[in-house]
Amino acid sequence: MLENKKPQTKKVAVIGAGWFGAHIAIELAKLKYDVTLFEKNSEIFSGVSATFGIRLHNGPHYPRSFATRKTCWSGKNEFRLKYPDLINEHEHSIYAIGKTDADGNPSKTTEQDMQNVCQEFEYKDEVDLDTMGYNKEEILGAFDIDEPSAILGPRLKEKFQTYLAKANVKIKLNALVTLQEKVLCKNKILVGNQIESQEFDHVVNTTGFQSLLPSKKSLPFDMSIVFQPCMGLLYKKLKPGNKPISFIVMDGWFPCLMPYDNRSTEEIKKNLLLDRYTVTHGKYTILGSYASAEEANQCLSLITHDFVEKHIRNPIEAEMKRFWPTFLDEYKYEEKWKIAVLAKIKTNTEFRGAVTFQDVETGVIYVFPGKITNIFDSERETLNLLHGRNVVLSENGYRYVKGGILDEAEREITEPIQDRNRITCELQPFKHILEPLISKKEQLANSKIINSAQNTTFAERKFIRFPNKEEIVPRLIAYTALYMTAFIGNKYIDKEDTTSSIFLAAINILICTWLLSTLQEQRILKEEKQTGAQSQDYASNPIIKHGFFKKSSSVEPVEPTNHQISTSDEHMASAATLK
Repeated sequence: MLENKKPQTKKVAVIGAGWFGAHIAIELAKLKYDVTLFEKNSEIFSGVSATFGIRLHNGPHYPRSFATRKTCWSGKNEFRLKYPDLINEHEHSIYAIGKTDADGNPSKTTEQDMQNVCQEFEYKDEVDLDTMGYNKEEILGAFDIDEPSAILGPRLKEKFQTYLAKANVKIKLNALVTLQEKVLCKNKILVGNQIESQEFDHVVNTTGFQSLLPSKKSLPFDMSIVFQPCMGLLYKKLKPGNKPISFIVMDGWFPCLMPYDNRSTEEIKKNLLLDRYTVTHGKYTILGSYASAEEANQCLSLITHDFVEKHIRNPIEAEMKRFWPTFLDEYKYEEKWKIAVLAKIKTNTEFRGAVTFQDVETGVIYVFPGKITNIFDSERETLNLLHGRNVVLSENGYRYVKGGILDEAEREITEPIQDRNRITCELQPFKHILEPLISKKEQLANSKIINSAQNTTFAERKFIRFPNKEEIVPRLIAYTALYMTAFIGNKYIDKEDTTSSIFLAAINILICTWLLSTLQEQRILKEEKQTGAQSQDYASNPIIKHGFFKKSSSVEPVEPTNHQISTSDEHMASAATLK
């Protein structure tokens, strides 16, 4: 819970309605901030927060990152107290130590190291491999951890819709917003789009660090960020128990099984058991590492059923059977998968805590995503930054909280990478397959061959489309006027009379320009009516732009400033189920 120091009335915009954004919005609203929560999708919790199974980490998942484990301990207990109805307790949460990973490398963590990590907290017991049906020829040892998972799907959305409404948080869905530079006389930040903008005292960016990023290239420290397109295959447990289980092999390119609880309230009332799971792999389901979210999403757009079958499903199932021989007797592939783009900080230790910092120049607070239990740390650090309390100023022009996650993890974050072949943020398992496809797709787009809304702009499409029935008559009139002008000029005007010829040519140009411009205006307005968005064709049309014909709307396009960043130009991560 945020420390209730003093009631506030300032306006705060929180952008991104996933776990971090929704939780922070609620807690700020409880402290009397006037909070508006913006979400680009049609529902809250529609992005990464709804994509994969989410465990409430105790810490053993990160045996080489003490900073990450430290952030998990207190957060897990706070989560149990704050959101007990959003948790699934597990029958077993198994952490096994593999002898060799998919590349034949030994585990990065020894059995003794894992045991030492597990002794940092209370855990159940070491696992009898024979009793559990695991392959002791491939596993050095295993531990059963008290580590539950969070629910997903409609129940999660329903719960948070209730929480947000109770806290009086205003929600703006389908909101592709921009951040514009401060209104200097008021020290406000404009948040909005081409239709409307609002002034806010503070902005908190919880988009998973994938949109509305800082305009300057530097970050608080010498941090290297990558964007990874990730995938999880969906399996059904043939004989589900009363409680779910989880299973992961450590530490390297190994498989992992997690519950995927997207059951509805009606299904819970009918006592439907949790039988869906996601299977991921340290190598095969991290499809690449890219410098931007746009590049990562472009990679995801190329994934097909055949690609999944050949390059992902088969090797993953072989890996699961290597450690769990009866896996395919107990679980059945559903021919579905989940995808998302995840932003990560590149480190030797695989640090995965959520870091929070503020751009001094713009005042925007950024929450870089981490573990779900980090929402409480991010909440407290956000409030400290809003109050300017206990903050540190970095050389790069950012503020962060002294003693916060970023401050505590500075050494791990800034330590030079030692072996790039052994960290997940350097993975490019399908580079030789996907890069030629990406290159070919870019070439097609650049040559304007692809006639689709996804790969060509509206301005490009209008030159390769056939006229519809509403356009044929104006065009025929324009062409007829052109022909008649030429006919009259040839028949009745002295060919040596240059003045008359120029006069007729000018009349012809005006007639054609008027007709075609009117035609274009009708087409644009029709496009706007269908999409609900204001077209940029007005800005590029010299006839309309210079005032010959006025647009029949009182809303003028917003001219972007030097500091304006538009989410509509970015391909942000979103969860999708592909069949």
